[in-house]
Amino acid sequence: MADSGNYRFLACDENQVNTLTTALQALYRLLLPVIEDANSSQAHRTASYQTFMKDPNQAQFVAQLITNVTIGNAMYPPQRPWSEGNPTFLCVKPGMLQLKGLDGSSQDAHDGCQNDNRAATYVNPTPYIILCPEIFRRLPPSPPTNGCPRMSRRFNRYIRRTIEGDRTGSRITLTHTTLLFHEIVHYYLYSQPGYLALEPEALDINDAWRLPPEQALRNAENYVYYAYTTAAKCTEWPNLRDDRELLEVTDNPDDGQGSETPIEDVLVVKDVSIQLPESNPTSRR
Repeated sequence: MADSGNYRFLACDENQVNTLTTALQALYRLLLPVIEDANSSQAHRTASYQTFMKDPNQAQFVAQLITNVTIGNAMYPPQRPWSEGNPTFLCVKPGMLQLKGLDGSSQDAHDGCQNDNRAATYVNPTPYIILCPEIFRRLPPSPPTNGCPRMSRRFNRYIRRTIEGDRTGSRITLTHTTLLFHEIVHYYLYSQPGYLALEPEALDINDAWRLPPEQALRNAENYVYYAYTTAAKCTEWPNLRDDRELLEVTDNPDDGQGSETPIEDVLVVKDVSIQLPESNPTSRR
């Protein structure tokens, strides 16, 4: 067991702990200007809030949730000896943990990571966030500082760059820092009474900004896009009043009108509703 502030790491080796600690420190720095933005008056709030979080009446909710992320406040009862209720990261290994599905089926957590090509998953409704081995093997530490998404004004959509993978915005979201943020947001959203998860999640940035306000608040990736585009001081935004259907176009990173070559085999961020078994999840570590 290891700690970073109020966050806890379970079954993580020294290198994994160092990676996670560095990512949480980077996340803290990323979120400070975002909290300031959400706490500001509506007249001074960024276009990023309007684009991804939308509802000005929910700005204090957004600010408090993101503040909780920077602190790691506990929102669940203690589950000793593994968690005091704070967000707890499980670095899953073969045979360490059996996950029970809502249909009663059981699966080794490590096998689930491999079968779904999964990077991480939040275990609802508990303090636990499962980290799969691939998050440490294949993801970069943080999104690029100059990685603001570019808009195609003609089609009112963000352009997918060739190096981004199979969905627009993945250069922002598939990093240690932003993936941890995504899962921690789930932790805090699920702690809200009466919270209903958005299924399926909107992961592509163009799907995220088109969500209606109530759904935007329930979609973890919206918080990621809001945070990054605020901290990076991005300047290109969609026309929120344009309700045209997205056209099936291919986008070139040079001019926004050319061809695109998708990259196969990118990591999947998948959240599933599963329950921890009653037995000690570290007993087979």
